[in-house]
Amino acid sequence: MVYYNFEPDDGDSIDDSLEKVRGIITPDLIERHIRQAALFCWANLPAEQRNIDDLERRIQGVVHKVLHSVRADFDRAGPKWSLTSD
Repeated sequence: MVYYNFEPDDGDSIDDSLEKVRGIITPDLIERHIRQAALFCWANLPAEQRNIDDLERRIQGVVHKVLHSVRADFDRAGPKWSLTSD
């Protein structure tokens, strides 16, 4: 496993650090992680709930929880953590 330090270097801004991340995290990598999370959710379901509908509900619940948490983090951090580069 490879670890990267994304802390801003002297003179780097948060945006500079995010650019470094964008260069490493590809759409394929994101898809692989989502698929792995789906497999973890599947493995975590009780045997009687191991079907696509229950898996979808579980994943949607997890995604909703994560997005709610991220939104709260952004709200607390203020505009410096905006998702846009404006």
